[in-house]
Amino acid sequence: MMIKKIFIVFACTLSLYGHAFYFYDHADTYSFEGKPTLILWPSDDIYANDQVILKLIVNAGSLQESDDQLGYAHFVEHMAFNGTESYPTSTLQKKLESLGLVIGNHSNAHTYYDYTEFTIELKTDDRQQLESAIEILSQWYQSIEFNADEVDQEKKVITAEFMYRDSGKNSIYQKLNDTYYQNSEQIKRYPIGTLESVRQATPAGLKKFYQTWYNPLNTSVIVTGDFNDDFVKAKFNQYFKANKSATFIAPTRSDTTDQTTTKIVLSEFDRFSTESVLTYAFVADIKPVKTKTDVIELQKVQAAFDILVQRIEADARNDALISSIDWEWHQPNANQQMIRLNLYLSNNDFEQATRIVKSHLHNLSEGGIQKSELSHWQANRISEEAQYGDDVHSIANALELQVVTDWPAISQIEYIDILKGYLMRLTVQNINEEITQLMESHQKLYIISNNDDGRRPTDDELNTWLADAPQAASEKSFAAADYTELNLDVKTTAEAKIESQIKHLNSIYEWQFANGFRVLFKQDNSDIAYSLISSNGLNAVDPSDVPAARIMLDVAGESGLRNLTKTQLNSWLVNNGLSFEFSSYYSFFVVNGLSKSKDFSTWLNVLHLFLTDERLDESAFHKVRVSSLNQLDKIHTSPYIEWLRLVDSTLYNNEIETRTLTQQEVEAIRFEDIERVYQQHLMGNQNYTLAIVGDLHPRTVEHFAKKYIATIPSQSRKKSKPRETYGPATEGDYIGYGSGAITSDVTLRFKLPKAEFAGQPKEWSPLLEYWLESELFRTIREDQGLVYSIAASIPTTDKFEPFIYLIINTQVDPENIGQVKESIRMLLSRLASTPPKNSDKNAWMKSIHKLSVHNRRDFQLVSKRIAAANTLELPLDDVLKPLPEHTTVSPEDLTHYLTLFLSDKALKTSFTFNP
Repeated sequence: MMIKKIFIVFACTLSLYGHAFYFYDHADTYSFEGKPTLILWPSDDIYANDQVILKLIVNAGSLQESDDQLGYAHFVEHMAFNGTESYPTSTLQKKLESLGLVIGNHSNAHTYYDYTEFTIELKTDDRQQLESAIEILSQWYQSIEFNADEVDQEKKVITAEFMYRDSGKNSIYQKLNDTYYQNSEQIKRYPIGTLESVRQATPAGLKKFYQTWYNPLNTSVIVTGDFNDDFVKAKFNQYFKANKSATFIAPTRSDTTDQTTTKIVLSEFDRFSTESVLTYAFVADIKPVKTKTDVIELQKVQAAFDILVQRIEADARNDALISSIDWEWHQPNANQQMIRLNLYLSNNDFEQATRIVKSHLHNLSEGGIQKSELSHWQANRISEEAQYGDDVHSIANALELQVVTDWPAISQIEYIDILKGYLMRLTVQNINEEITQLMESHQKLYIISNNDDGRRPTDDELNTWLADAPQAASEKSFAAADYTELNLDVKTTAEAKIESQIKHLNSIYEWQFANGFRVLFKQDNSDIAYSLISSNGLNAVDPSDVPAARIMLDVAGESGLRNLTKTQLNSWLVNNGLSFEFSSYYSFFVVNGLSKSKDFSTWLNVLHLFLTDERLDESAFHKVRVSSLNQLDKIHTSPYIEWLRLVDSTLYNNEIETRTLTQQEVEAIRFEDIERVYQQHLMGNQNYTLAIVGDLHPRTVEHFAKKYIATIPSQSRKKSKPRETYGPATEGDYIGYGSGAITSDVTLRFKLPKAEFAGQPKEWSPLLEYWLESELFRTIREDQGLVYSIAASIPTTDKFEPFIYLIINTQVDPENIGQVKESIRMLLSRLASTPPKNSDKNAWMKSIHKLSVHNRRDFQLVSKRIAAANTLELPLDDVLKPLPEHTTVSPEDLTHYLTLFLSDKALKTSFTFNP
């Protein structure tokens, strides 16, 4: 099960998206008198990659607050980063930075209704960092300081957070959240509290809440990953003080949600969305999930809704009304479940969408599922679960869930074993009984329209639609979808010939085939990751064909492959453990994928078919074009349109490859255009490089590459051209309106020719990022309290981009825009003449090195990096070298780099998106 946490304004709920239950029972739990519970799961049987995740879980959230403490749990969480007994005021941030940790990136915290959690993520198993992380957790647990000046300063930050969370689309989410928790205590206890309560908070009041709830009987520490148990226990006992006088206060758990019989609970206009959403929800009482059997029994719900979605998808295959459909399982509290079926609509025809859902619900209720559907679903479930394994993140999250909710914990391996036995015993009658119970639950509708055209239904209209739908359903019979195998026959007569073969210094094998295809392979003890990249992007397509090229992949995705429709193909891929992800960009085309080692040849076989025998479907084209036109209609009538036009004309220079298309351009696309562009720019060999990483032998790779890759017909295509201009041609402040937000988005951009940094060590840019990010956070957010969040980045650019950029982004109170911009510029100017401490620079470099080592061990990242080596201008012999632990870049060099971005050589612009 994927555990999804909807931060801050939502409760900690469990969400099931049709796959991956993660439960664990192999953790070692230790109890020390007067200290928090310690839960350890070392990486003996999980994939850790030298990572360690540490969590401090406090069973106190907003539900533990009294009426005069609203927002205090969240306020205390904020104060944890403002200073502790051992690290007062800003020295805590300095301590984190000395470990190479940036608040928000590697250390973070969140407050929920039921609990508060602090997380530190180490990308290394270094014992010094691990000891420091344990010490910091202990400080948050027992020694947070509530300095009056720091409390007043943090009030400004939380006020900025209020504005951010109440802005734009978040306001729609807030209204949805309100409906989920009608008539419950959560409505009165949002974790962020109220502005009035936050502004009236005192150091004494916050400290009282902290001392009441942060006690050993109410707190747990979780550590997962690469570490030694004895070392962690010793450091835990060294830093966590005993509090033997603490008394246990039972936390208040989530209350029941609303179960009124109202059909339409929410009908809202969301001007920020390009799609309307119809959500059909089922709310029912359940017994608390306490045992492994309770967990497994949830598979009956999953089967029912997976099959329902498959039926609706099949029914709507040629209908442009429904662009996509999914479902979610939530447990708002221990005694209740809410299942939400979401239909994303390309137009506002809620009547037709409601009738479709009700028709299929009626069919399920009256006729149940068919045996062939259950058999197909059972086969897919095991294949889905086999794609997931145990890693430090999933384990840490699952242990967090166990601490907070008492859900049982079993490993993924054990879960799959239990699931296999359970699925064998699962019958059609079991599923149909579950469907009957669901039909008897409270059913509600949530309507989010992206067009305020008055077409949202009234209760009377809705009742009419719901009453008519079963009659329509009874007039047509439903045939269960057949499971069909993909026709994998290869029909090429091309000769498989190797032109050259090289083994590089880092053991990357390279084959250059006569058809122009290049295959790279790196052996790794992992599943198989694939990354295919071409040197042809949208800027290699004739301008007149670009609109067709921009929707081409959507048409191909809707068309299926060979003898399979889209739905059948997706089912077949899941059943065979294969994944494909297609993307097109300005200067290249990419396919990323995954498989097990045993399915390597099948993955290459399917890729061969995609590049030689794709079956484009004209009805799929019409569906995509109608959906695209509907979205463009919403865009061109949305409050965003003036801002989009500004972005199109300045950042994108109105280039057709990147700007917003016009309705006329999309209307002019014909099916023949899609076929021609696909034939010319995707099929065959398009200057392709395929990188393969995983547990294979080079001879195996060569054998199947010759069979499926070398036999792809050779086609000579023009390559992408360098971009001559990008971004504004002149300096200035560009301002747009219509965000509908309470806050403004402000972005400062500094653009320089890459030549200014020629010959510099590769680590110069991440070091500059670390320095600027920490200084911006400390000065603009913490010291001045002007913003809730602020970030600095220097994005990696490919060889087709002649410029490099420093980008600073933040969300600002509209009244403070001028002050924030001026504060940022003044800070940058000061930093340009004030080098950082050499010790700080060395600490950042150590962290950058460890992260670099970590990323070079991630087989999916490695495949993408190898494939893109030429595009990123990286020699293959060096592409996997981590950034060094020690650098020749000096603190003075960092000031020099910043000076360049501030000099007249740089083009300096700002973009402000206002309410």
